[in-house]
Amino acid sequence: MVRSARPILLAGAACSAALLATTLYGGSVAISEGVINWPVLGFEVITAIAAVLALLTGLGRFSQGPTMAFACAAGAAVVGTGLSLVARQFPPMGVLTHPFFLLRFALAAALVLIGVAVAFQREPKALRPLLTGVACLVGSVVVAGALMAARGLMGIDSVFARVGAVLLILVLAVAAGGLLAAGVHLVVSAFERTRMPEPDNSRAGGPSPSNAA
Repeated sequence: MVRSARPILLAGAACSAALLATTLYGGSVAISEGVINWPVLGFEVITAIAAVLALLTGLGRFSQGPTMAFACAAGAAVVGTGLSLVARQFPPMGVLTHPFFLLRFALAAALVLIGVAVAFQREPKALRPLLTGVACLVGSVVVAGALMAARGLMGIDSVFARVGAVLLILVLAVAAGGLLAAGVHLVVSAFERTRMPEPDNSRAGGPSPSNAA
């Protein structure tokens, strides 16, 4: 574990503890109607397990993969909460605006940011490709939205307008795909740069595998 990351890890432990506390409410909802809602209870159990692992990571019980632990807890919180609300017959917009979902989403966002901070405090220079990659991903979403809007031009009763719409759709599709590929590559490469170096066990004077106990 990197010593300078200790305060950040403790912040992650605090968020994980808060996430774990919310599973008490989620679990109570699953059994509050007289009949156990097994899907909701299952999602809450999964969220609780992920929160416990993230909490232990933040407390220093695991020395490897803190960013992954926090990211997994965040993903379990958001996906599990959304699916549990769907299992309770909430409509899509009702899920996105539900106070419990918004609370879990805020905790998940905090965990993701903490995980990123843990990783990139080791290699601050890797932040630049990360931010560039995120910008490319956001750009791909914007271009994809424009692509969906451009499809409406196909209904115009004009050959020239339809040809122009086809060309525009092709350009936007290529741009969206290119931005997506570039964004994924930059984000992955940025995280690759934050990896801790593997210990060198082959140095002279070190114990050979045959002499290991």
